[in-house]
Amino acid sequence: MFSKRLDAMQSMVERLPEVAPPIQKSNPDSYADTPFTDEINLIEMPRKFSFPSMKAYDGTSDPDDHVAQYRQRMLAVALPKELREATMCKGFGSTLTGPALQWYINLPSRSIASFTILSDKFVEHFASSRDLEKTSNGLYEILQHREEPLRGYITRFSEEKLTIPECSIPIAIFSFKRGLLPNGDLSKELTNRAKAQLSKTPRRSDRTEPSKTRNPLQDQPGITGTEAEANTRTGRSRRHKGWQCPPSQTSLTSPSQG
Repeated sequence: MFSKRLDAMQSMVERLPEVAPPIQKSNPDSYADTPFTDEINLIEMPRKFSFPSMKAYDGTSDPDDHVAQYRQRMLAVALPKELREATMCKGFGSTLTGPALQWYINLPSRSIASFTILSDKFVEHFASSRDLEKTSNGLYEILQHREEPLRGYITRFSEEKLTIPECSIPIAIFSFKRGLLPNGDLSKELTNRAKAQLSKTPRRSDRTEPSKTRNPLQDQPGITGTEAEANTRTGRSRRHKGWQCPPSQTSLTSPSQG
């Protein structure tokens, strides 16, 4: 009866605002709990080995970036091949803090058999903190401020462009010109260059060659181009002099012979 009243009072205390929860008693066998399988857990760490120092991850930044940094730092450490997988797994917890460390501690026992499995679970759990992949269209939002020097705008634009994988060069050029102040010196110079280039471009009518009238005699079989041209000139000359073609002579109109 007394124990029930004590539990009820403890429950009431836990519901009070700004009151820390009571300390939970530890399991005597909890020190032996490990998230790793025996293939990882039974391998001893190298002697006199210290993990590379890096900023502890608390769950608020990109998990992919943290895993990439951890991999690169561990690759720089000379480790025997047979010890690398276990060392990567066991050392990952030392790079975590806050909610991320609590997640690592609460991993199910014997659930991790490789660093690939560990990193996949880690990224999946903190996926909401991942940075959105940037595209080239995001450069349209980079505009030069009214009082910003040109060098500052170029630096800010270049830094943003470097964060975009496979950035489109045509979009980057167009976005850079679009972001310039309209009354700035560089914007005016680019506009004048474009106008000068357009003035040098020949008009469409200037590039079109005059069409040539085709001689119908050239389409007749057996007549070469030279002969067709000569016949054309002869016909023109005869029409000019009023010459008429004589009537054709046949057997019916030919004069009788003696």
